[in-house]
Amino acid sequence: RSQFMYMSSSKLIISGYGFSADEKGEIFSETFFLAFNIDGNSVGSASAATVEGYLPGRLGVDHHVKNGVDYLRVASMTFNNEFTFETTDDFNQFQTSSRVSIFEIPPTDANTGMMKLVGHVDDIGIGEEIYAVRFSGDRGYVVTFLYTDPVHTLDLSNPAEPKIAGILEITGYSAYLHEISENLVLGIGQDIHNVTGAELGIQVSLYDVSDFEKPTLIQTYIQEQGDNGFSSSAVRFDFNSFRYIQESNLLLLPARVETFETSDFFDGFYVFSVNATAGIEKLFSVDHASPDNTYLYYEEYCWHQGSLRPRSLVIGGNLITFKVNEMMTYNISSHEETEAPYVFPTETKYQTFDEDCLPIYYLVESIWF
Repeated sequence: RSQFMYMSSSKLIISGYGFSADEKGEIFSETFFLAFNIDGNSVGSASAATVEGYLPGRLGVDHHVKNGVDYLRVASMTFNNEFTFETTDDFNQFQTSSRVSIFEIPPTDANTGMMKLVGHVDDIGIGEEIYAVRFSGDRGYVVTFLYTDPVHTLDLSNPAEPKIAGILEITGYSAYLHEISENLVLGIGQDIHNVTGAELGIQVSLYDVSDFEKPTLIQTYIQEQGDNGFSSSAVRFDFNSFRYIQESNLLLLPARVETFETSDFFDGFYVFSVNATAGIEKLFSVDHASPDNTYLYYEEYCWHQGSLRPRSLVIGGNLITFKVNEMMTYNISSHEETEAPYVFPTETKYQTFDEDCLPIYYLVESIWF
């Protein structure tokens, strides 16, 4: 079945996930790739490749051109079927194995329809799963996680001999990585309890990769929400909700905080200043969980079907955010709300049977960015 689609200016790459069997009849998972050539409005011939295992996400695929040659770079994970559960560690590690593979995509006039595997780096975070991947030029970043978060920097300058350049271990994990400059990388993920392994709050990490073989952690921001609370960001699963404004060093991060106290609920955006000198500083919040709109379901823990994907943009010095069924506008400099919230029209779909719960709403038209 098809899984992910990736597109560059000259290639359309589609991945699919399934199962194959070896000569002994043993079944293993496999991911295949089809790379189509794009020329203007035309889509041309395709070439194929396969890797054992499966992709950790859409950012595990990358098209890179070096010295006039097209390359497909993929990160993949496999699970060893010959594992035992004799100890807790055996069960937790599940014999996972991760690798980055580099394929040469044949030119359009080639007589072959198969990509050639030219290089790979294996054993990335043995016994751990890939939580984040990012490819950028001759560099790659892979985050694996079990109890700690090793950030692996990869030297991909020679496609035939990719290698792990450096490793940095921190607590918690990053689920999304974003280069904000040549030497700085932001990570968005979760803080982890060091004993139970439970996910706690949002964790924003700033890495210095100026020494690529020895990456360092500049600062970590953790969203506190008390002993009985939990916070997370949609960026973990929807990287399009992430926004970093390079000119003003601003991070716009969707966030949700849940606690047993309804007054402490938060669902909106945090605005941070991020730079190498001052590190990570939280400037202000945009709260979409307002009692002025249909988001009142928070008060009684009601379920709500209407939902806008969290998105943000900056126009003329104003921050505009979209979440649930509301658009809000704040001035970036003064941190003040400049216009009344706009609530997108909703209709009552059906009433819950709980007399203490509010109606359930849904959006007439969803807005996607």
